[in-house]
Amino acid sequence: MRVELLNIGDELLLGAVANAHAPWIAQKLGEIGATLSRQTCVADEGEGIRFALGEAMARADLVITTGGLGPTSDDVTRATVVEMLGLETRIDPQVLDNIRERSRRRGAPMLDSMKSQAVVPATATVFFNAHGTAPGLGVPGRSPCRWLLMLPGPPRELHPMFTEQALPWIRARFADLLPVVECRVLHVVGYGESRVEELVESRLRTVENLRIAYCARPGEVDLRLLIRAKDARVARQSADCAEAIAREALGEAIFGVGEETLEHAVVALLRARRATLATAESCTGGYLAHRITLVSGSSECFKQGWITYSNDAKATQLGVPGHLLVEHGAVSEPVARAMAEGARDRAGTTWALSTTGIAGPGGGTPEKPVGAVFLALAGPRGTVCARHRFPLDRESFKFIVAQTALNMLRLEAGKAG
Repeated sequence: MRVELLNIGDELLLGAVANAHAPWIAQKLGEIGATLSRQTCVADEGEGIRFALGEAMARADLVITTGGLGPTSDDVTRATVVEMLGLETRIDPQVLDNIRERSRRRGAPMLDSMKSQAVVPATATVFFNAHGTAPGLGVPGRSPCRWLLMLPGPPRELHPMFTEQALPWIRARFADLLPVVECRVLHVVGYGESRVEELVESRLRTVENLRIAYCARPGEVDLRLLIRAKDARVARQSADCAEAIAREALGEAIFGVGEETLEHAVVALLRARRATLATAESCTGGYLAHRITLVSGSSECFKQGWITYSNDAKATQLGVPGHLLVEHGAVSEPVARAMAEGARDRAGTTWALSTTGIAGPGGGTPEKPVGAVFLALAGPRGTVCARHRFPLDRESFKFIVAQTALNMLRLEAGKAG
């Protein structure tokens, strides 16, 4: 099965927005046994879109486009496809109702230009957009292309639409071309990809028809196990076997599967244990609390947080003794411990997590270089503290510190019963 991707948008070619669609869509297609054969990027201009689509449909079984489905004058993908393929159109009432309701919730009028998003090809499969107003559209292509799938550009709209609606649609329409596959993606924290490979590769090679892939991302590694088999039962059994081998080899380093993030795993654990959490952050500037509160249901376990960036805030808000700040400095184990313990005492929570470090690029010393950080976790069994060094840019530093702190909490809370 040949699949081509056409990313549409001036902002992509100008470098104003990073084009992250290709790797993400390719990864998702791989989970159903499809391979992305070509990716093209064109501007928001009808002639260029028409030319690129014509080339892609002459080669591929499925062509996917992203972008150009919105209400403004530069969103020309839908109109170009309708003209190019000679399609009749209709007003989709569900799409129109969605536009009207989203406008009402924002307290804004529904402009005439916005209604254009409800004009869809008469023969299209319409994918509802729960996170925006532009629907996704699936229309018959021009031979040899079976189908053309048009998706909105914003990732927060595209990702759930593709995962929940488009992938099952592709499976159904290309069942004769797609192999039987079973894919498991295990998320690993605490090891680099080379170490993960060293621990699992030789053991996993005993599983037939298994394709193994490692993807290093900031602070974690994805271990992808893909089985191709003659039927679904055999594929599922082989995938179960491969996953069991990986879990035995990697143990508690595996924190989740599929779309699960580390913060999702932490919140789920705290909720299951009926435990509560507070945070006391210095170098992460609230990023730790931000990640936790991204998770739906986090209000059941996350009580409050402090951003104590200055020494005065650490002393007045968390009760860090002044002599510790003078004798050891803000970036030190005694201060990290005092921050976590002060937060736990004040919030009355099961756990409290603190961060204090030097994000850089300035402020380092030979004893405490840029990237040095102390993490402390106060809990029912006392306080534990760890020192790390992450000599990275400020944004990456904050992410990795938060990742390491969340994993510290996950491991310690997991011991509690």
